Amino acid sequence: MLEDMNHIDWNRVGNPDIPRWLEGLTSVDLNIWGRAVHRLAVDVVMEDEVSDGNLRPTTALSSDLPILIIPFLIELLESSLIQSRASILSLLDSLAMYHVRFKDAEGKVGLEKEHLLRASQIFELIRAEAGTYRKLARDENLKVREFTLSLLRTLELEV
Repeated sequence: MLEDMNHIDWNRVGNPDIPRWLEGLTSVDLNIWGRAVHRLAVDVVMEDEVSDGNLRPTTALSSDLPILIIPFLIELLESSLIQSRASILSLLDSLAMYHVRFKDAEGKVGLEKEHLLRASQIFELIRAEAGTYRKLARDENLKVREFTLSLLRTLELEV
């Protein structure tokens, strides 16, 4: 699992800790995978603070990090042994929401075309895995099912 992760120069893309956090998502220890989810959320997914009311490019829209980690997050979702699957679905849902929030924002202060394009690419990359999410919508884990349904709604997909 996650073998292809070592083919990416994480230093070049701006965060050499990504492999450690992705590996952390595979842990059975709640403290380890919880810390990994938190670091991915803070460093890759979360919005930058907006104080003047203008839209600002987020960390997620300013680099290719989300595009690079999404395939690994999907790979982890496909294993029922991964205890952090609900949290991984939440990360994917947050990433997909950028497209939903910014799709009509072209020309607004703070967002460049490249940010909008990246939001669209992230959305489509996540959406392409609809079959995986439909399987997870029937998972035995209630939290996995709930987060899957939320993601499917964000992606405007039927169960």
